Amino acid sequence: MNFQINDIGLMFDIAGATILAFGFMSKTTDKIFDEASTKWNGNSTVVESLLAQKIEAWVGLILLAIGFILQLIGNHVKIDCVNWVEFSVIAVIVMLTIVITPKISGKYAKKASEEYIKKLQEANKPLKQSVDKLIC
Repeated sequence: MNFQINDIGLMFDIAGATILAFGFMSKTTDKIFDEASTKWNGNSTVVESLLAQKIEAWVGLILLAIGFILQLIGNHVKIDCVNWVEFSVIAVIVMLTIVITPKISGKYAKKASEEYIKKLQEANKPLKQSVDKLIC
């Protein structure tokens, strides 16, 4: 069985769309409520979520662009067919990208949000001390 370049482009497009949708569809109701809540010294959950979504959006956009470019090439340039082995290797790479992207973005986002909240807490320390003095 032979595949066209367009088929590979469609695979990349499906992967890009999946990664874009994953950031929104994978959230539980509890996580949504946690992100929407107000917390003293900032909400690390919402910062983490937004950072992960940004990474996933960039990866999704890149995969979509690759897919559309491959489809354009397939429509306008004469290229020999791709055999099933080459297609399978590309499919595995695309699937690994779908699986790995959320994990990498989640780890990066968690670390970056913790650093952000730490800086925010340090910046708010004088304010908190002033409020404590007023209350006590």
